[in-house]
Amino acid sequence: MGGGGLAGLRAPGPHCLMHGFRYPPDEGQTSRDPGTVAKINLTFETLRSEALPRGASRDLILKVAGEVGRYLEEVQLQRRQRRRVR
Repeated sequence: MGGGGLAGLRAPGPHCLMHGFRYPPDEGQTSRDPGTVAKINLTFETLRSEALPRGASRDLILKVAGEVGRYLEEVQLQRRQRRRVR
């Protein structure tokens, strides 16, 4: 699969075909080929099974952003202190 992302899609209704969509960084592709759709669907379901729920994902992102922000503030403070010593 391409490096951009992927999804397995099923249109509503019992008579609709399974479709797959994948998008490498430079272009999107659709497919009705059962083998391709099966690969896309397997990858999508695998990723979905490992994903955090929306709230937990948001909380983790905010936690990491806060940690990175504090780290950057600390690095900037240390640089200012070193400049004063020189």
